Amino acid sequence: MKRLTAAVIGLGLGRLHANYYLQNPAVERVVVCDPDPARLDEVRHELPKLAAFHTDIATMLNEERPDIVSIVTPDHMHRAHVEQVMASGHHVLLTKPIANSRADAEAIVTSGQASGKQLMVAHEARFRARFQMLRQLVAEGYFGDIISVRLDSIADKRDHFAHSPWYASREADRSVLTGTGIHEVDLVRFIVGQQASRVYASGNHMGDLDFPRQKTVIATIDFIGGCVAQVGATYVARWPKAGGVPDQIRIIGTKGMVIGDRYSHDGEDEWRYLPTLGNSLEDGTKGCVDAFVDAIVNNRPVVVSGEDALASLTLCFAADESAASGQPVLIPDTEPMRTRA
Repeated sequence: MKRLTAAVIGLGLGRLHANYYLQNPAVERVVVCDPDPARLDEVRHELPKLAAFHTDIATMLNEERPDIVSIVTPDHMHRAHVEQVMASGHHVLLTKPIANSRADAEAIVTSGQASGKQLMVAHEARFRARFQMLRQLVAEGYFGDIISVRLDSIADKRDHFAHSPWYASREADRSVLTGTGIHEVDLVRFIVGQQASRVYASGNHMGDLDFPRQKTVIATIDFIGGCVAQVGATYVARWPKAGGVPDQIRIIGTKGMVIGDRYSHDGEDEWRYLPTLGNSLEDGTKGCVDAFVDAIVNNRPVVVSGEDALASLTLCFAADESAASGQPVLIPDTEPMRTRA
């Protein structure tokens, strides 16, 4: 079996992708690209087994001819980068969100469909042990019919925006939901496994953090099976120096429930506990990379397709629209089949 050459474009979070490609036995060579020579030097020392370093995407694609490419660049650059890489004939693993506008997101998905190459979106939270287990328990009916789900993203973005100003720039045009809360929106879809029918949301600009859009949004999502979900996302939390605590999840079913890290079934006397290991960003990213490589090596469908990721992004767009207008937004019945992740 031929071993792959993998490329990584963007070496912020992309360093994790490069590291996990190096660890994957199906990958022979890993090359990287970033326009910042200083960042390349840092990664050269961090990951000495990397095969080549580039500052220009076109040069890298032409010289290295990778089989697979991770695109881990700022959201507003995704469309140009995906179209460039797909046009050169490479499979793509794209960091979330796909884009920050519907037009760009749809163009990216269309680009993948037209290229004949695989496009996977790195919704890494789906690959964390806790959410994998919850998806399985829900699918098996352990909690009965799902009545309600709640997931919150409580972020203190002061240091993050100071270190990486593009996140809060008007050029990037991120919202609190498309940029960060999309993790929770996507997880709700992943866990519930139903088509969303309607979104209603409210938001505000409170807090002194410099961000051009609403800094807090609370979205309520109705599903066609009757489940109602709530996702809260904020950028203006004030965590103490001791740090944050894990985002909390609540699932209420007709036969059981989940509160934070524990769950129960009707009639049981004690709580059961969700996995404590395998729940970090690193764990989720490794799961994404390995799943992507497996799909390419074994000619299988990717587990988080562009269409699937676009469905999650569509809910975020709908919530932002609702928060701005004060009116509920209906979701068209176009959601793809459930994925295997």
